[in-house]
Amino acid sequence: MDYSNQIISPGGIAGSINNFFVIAYYWMYSYNIILQYKEQNYTEPITITYETTFNDSSQTAAYEVQAHYLFVNDAGTELSVLRKGIDNDNWSIEFIKMTN
Repeated sequence: MDYSNQIISPGGIAGSINNFFVIAYYWMYSYNIILQYKEQNYTEPITITYETTFNDSSQTAAYEVQAHYLFVNDAGTELSVLRKGIDNDNWSIEFIKMTN
């Protein structure tokens, strides 16, 4: 099976290619985990979780989401997770503050 379309690499912070992220789908770990690998320490990733349910407090009922794309600001302080509904075509974005 080819899982290459599910790996985000490199997603360098401040131009570094020694820093990348992987969206861990259910077949790897849990379905709401993003793994951050830093500075060639590939054995101890940093685990980042994102919300798996989206509810915009409007008339739309809450629905399950899964991460599809990741973006990091240059300073490496914020991760933007673009998520798609599992059972629909709705998209949402979650902003996660990161600490170094």
